[in-house]
Amino acid sequence: MSVFLRMRWLEPVLVAILAVLVTVVLANVIGRYLFGVGITWADEMARFLFVWLTFLGAVLGLARGAHIGMDIVVATLPSVPARLLRLLALGLMAVFLAVWAWYAIELVQRSMTFRTPALGVSRGYVYSVAPASALLMLVVCLHQFWRVLRGQEQIDA
Repeated sequence: MSVFLRMRWLEPVLVAILAVLVTVVLANVIGRYLFGVGITWADEMARFLFVWLTFLGAVLGLARGAHIGMDIVVATLPSVPARLLRLLALGLMAVFLAVWAWYAIELVQRSMTFRTPALGVSRGYVYSVAPASALLMLVVCLHQFWRVLRGQEQIDA
């Protein structure tokens, strides 16, 4: 389980999304400025790929402890209060992620009937990254909560 939670499997996915994003944007720029013909769906696809890259990158950032945090207070506290503060922060984060996942699932369900203008795909598929990333981050957060509760360090890759 710990190997899954380090999210190393997510790196190739993010690299592939970034590669497709760069390829689509580059092809559109070359087509537009060299041949005078742009790809009609390229801007929309680039936007959606960027959203997916951002949301999935946030999961990887949480798993590696790479998000910005102000730990100056925690670092100056003795071990027991510092652990309690970490548990409080992780608990609040878990509650937020659970609420976010709930409403993101609702958003996906409501938007399945709407199509994007250029690509013609369901908006629900585009928005599905929100509940997926929220649920993945919730799993990582709960695992980190469990590790702090047991007195182990948080996961860092």
